[in-house]
Amino acid sequence: MPLSHFKSHPPLQVLAAIRVGKSIWYFDAKNGRDNDYLIAYPDEPKEDIVQDILLHHDRDTWPEEWELTLLSTEDAIASLYSIGDPRIDAAIDSEDFDT
Repeated sequence: MPLSHFKSHPPLQVLAAIRVGKSIWYFDAKNGRDNDYLIAYPDEPKEDIVQDILLHHDRDTWPEEWELTLLSTEDAIASLYSIGDPRIDAAIDSEDFDT
């Protein structure tokens, strides 16, 4: 069973997932609202995550403008830093991440 189940994860949960080796995907529907971090098992295929997203949005096909990107650890951390939340920055700074 897929881990993602199209549940958007807040930044501190994303950091916790990075610490234990989970994969981080970034979904952007290009509508200004649906920009989400998704957590998945490292071996979970992209097709499973796409199906979760389609089910969540009650769609049969993937819209051309939507993007789903597997983030490296380095890119995920940089993306979290870009949020500009001091709590997130402090949590990142307090850990040693293999980037």
